Amino acid sequence: MPSLSDFLLRLQTDHDFYFQFLESPDQTLAAYDLSAEERTSLLESGPQLSAVLRQALNYFMQTNHYRPMAEGAEFNLAASLARPEVQAAIAEIRSAPDRDARMAAVSALIQYLR
Repeated sequence: MPSLSDFLLRLQTDHDFYFQFLESPDQTLAAYDLSAEERTSLLESGPQLSAVLRQALNYFMQTNHYRPMAEGAEFNLAASLARPEVQAAIAEIRSAPDRDARMAAVSALIQYLR
């Protein structure tokens, strides 16, 4: 079953999925194997998380970082997850003592995945 890393990577690369999450977060997260803490941080952060995600999407689409993948090209999930800064941000999300710390770590992870 997909994990938090899979969810966050898909959120960054699949705009329809991003909008689905904004419209129905519980239903969208149902397919992911998340700890109670991860699920809570994504669901209860409400407007703060939505604002961060919208900001990331706007930046992603308005800069030269957004390039549609060539037909047949594949996103390299293993390479993205292997990046030290991504691993550190995921570890921070998992070990965050409170909601604010989790949100800071999620925000950092989004920045690394741009």
